[in-house]
This record gives sequence, C-alpha cells and structure tokens, in this order.
Amino acid sequence: MRKTPLYNLITWALLFVGLVFLVKLAPILYSPEFILSDDFGHFWASGKLFIDHKNPYDLDLLFSTQIEAGAESSSATSIGSQTLNPPWALLLFAPLSLLDYSLARILWLLINTMLVVLSIRIFWNLMGGANKKLWLALLVALCFTPTYSVLSKGQITPWIVIGIAGFVLYTEGKINVWWAGLCLVVVSTKPQLFYLLWPALGLWAVTKRKWKLLIAGLSVGGAAILATLLLNKQVFSQYLDAIQEYPYDQWATPTIGAYLRFFWLGVDQFWVQYLPAFFGLGWLIFHYLKQREHWSWSDQIPVLSIVSLLTSPYAWTYDAIIILPAILAATDRLSGSSKAIRVTLWLIFGLINTANLLLHTQLSDFWFLWFTPAIAIWYLLVSLFYQQRLKFTT
Repeated sequence: MRKTPLYNLITWALLFVGLVFLVKLAPILYSPEFILSDDFGHFWASGKLFIDHKNPYDLDLLFSTQIEAGAESSSATSIGSQTLNPPWALLLFAPLSLLDYSLARILWLLINTMLVVLSIRIFWNLMGGANKKLWLALLVALCFTPTYSVLSKGQITPWIVIGIAGFVLYTEGKINVWWAGLCLVVVSTKPQLFYLLWPALGLWAVTKRKWKLLIAGLSVGGAAILATLLLNKQVFSQYLDAIQEYPYDQWATPTIGAYLRFFWLGVDQFWVQYLPAFFGLGWLIFHYLKQREHWSWSDQIPVLSIVSLLTSPYAWTYDAIIILPAILAATDRLSGSSKAIRVTLWLIFGLINTANLLLHTQLSDFWFLWFTPAIAIWYLLVSLFYQQRLKFTT
C-alpha cells in the first residue's frame, strides 16, 4: 500500500519528537543523584557482581557497586533497589554490565525503546490494524503513561512485552518454535506479571498437542539455567537466601492482594496476596473451556493480559505496559466508531493517563490501585460499543 504524504509527515514528526525526548532524557538517567533510584542501577550492579562471581542479590554489594559507578550515597533508597528477578534474568543485564554505567544506561534506554516500538508494530498487525494507521497506534501507545514510566525507570518489562509478541507470532506461524521457546523464557524473567499465560499455555499445548513448543521452551529454559550456573554456581542459593531475607511481603504494591493485607485482613496474612490470582485462575479455566474450540492467541492476549494484571500478586503501574495489546486492540476498534464515541472515549483515556502522570508527582505508587481497573473499564466500554456496531452492520 502506498503511503500518503500526510502519513510520512506524521511518521517522521513522531520519530523526531521521540529522538528529542531520548536526547533530553538520557543525561538525567545517569546523573549521580538518579542512579540509586533508577531500577537499571541495580540491574547493572547485579550483572556486574554476577560476572565477577559475587552475590548479585546482596544489598550491601549492590549499593557499593552503584556508588563506585558514580551514585551519590545520600540518594540511597530502600529495599526497592534490589534485583529479585529469577537468576536467568541476569543474562539480560550481564552484557551491559561490562560497560561503564553511563553508556550502559543509554544503550538500555535505546534497546527498550526499540523493543516497545517493535512490539507496537507487531501487535498492531496481529490485531488487524491498518498499516496507514500505524502512526495512530504509536501515538496512543506512547501516550499511555506506563510506556513513559517503564522507559524512565529502566525496567525490564519491555522485554516481557516483546516476549509475548514473539510467542503470538509463533502461534500465527510467523517464527519457528525455538524462537517461541526463547520468547517464553524471556517472559519468565517476570513470571508474576502475565501469570495467566502459563496455565493458558499448558491447557492449549495439551489440548492442541503442541509438544514441540513445550520441548523447545523447556530446552531453552534449561540452557539459560545452565549458562547462569556456569557463570555463578551459587547464584540460585543466593537468590533463595535473598527472597527469604527480603521477602516479597515487604513490598507495598498497588495490587488488590496488597490492599486486602494492608487495610483489611492484616499485613501478616501473606497468603492474601495471592487470593486474587486464585480467582484469576478460576476465570481462566472457565474462559478457556468456553473458547477452546476457536481459541486464537491474537484475540485472547488483550483480555488475558488485563485479567493477569488486575489479579497479579505483585505489579507496579509501569508494569501496565503488558496490556499494550489491549490498548492497541481498542485503538483499532475505535477507529470505526462514530465521532461522538471516539471523542468521548479518547477523552476518558487521556484523563486516566493525565491523572496517573500528575498524581505520581505527589503520591507513591502504592496509591494507584485504581489505574489498571480504570483502563480495564475503558477497554470494556470500547469492546461493548464495538460489539454493538457489529450487530447493526450484520
């Protein structure tokens, strides 16, 4: 399809704005007062300790390594500045940990930005979006405040999103099974986020006899674990010691389970953190049995990602980038709606994201339990209007 001059103009304008944004943002990210509060700071330090055969989960070592990289000790933060991803996640950080922190931080920002843009393009195509409206998909996704947050924090979540995209590409026959296995291993570096993927994948693989995918995933996962052990034989015991010494129940996350613990059933009732996930699993079993005859991952990923995030035991607002497939699906569905509906729903979307951005300047992330449900309701409204339009046109 031939691209119009307007399309080319908007595309280049978006690229220019994005480049200016990155140039302005980059120097801030490796300034001394920022390093210890930046998630990439402890990722980089963990990778460096991992390569040096030291404990990558030791808080004192992480702190001193970041100080050596130029961080100001007065800007030290609390327990949140520790890497507690599974050990094989260190394989993602280790190559950049060979570089100076400032260069590594810029490269991490560029890599994550490219992963986000690539994920947007993949999901937009999978959702049936028109190529000539790719600029709209990019604009909406980049206006989704968790996209900005996850890039500025230097988090690992963009890797999860591209991993999900790669897996869906496999189900569409566009990449081979070994790439799919690699994508699943990448997603497993933050397994609690899109946790419904794992039981859904198991049900689908067994009922559809996708044994090659299971073998590929286990093989690549085994290779990742072996590579991790070759670099540090004690890393798994060090990881287990870390999560016992600094357990997850100390985190005040904006999740339903955390609110139930902190405001109702008691902080010491740790099991409550996982209660919403049990309801999520129950919903998944019912949903899969209902949809299994015509199950399509491209169609199911949006709703699975939303329910996963709503009921996840641990998630932060920047992790909401995993529901980009739902945002893009809604964008495509809204494009055919009446002007009144489009304007109203885009205003709601804008208000939700503006509130998220502005309130974060005054409040900690714990107080943003409302954000994911608000986006979920917005997505539901878009879907309802879309279904109504289909009824009138058929």
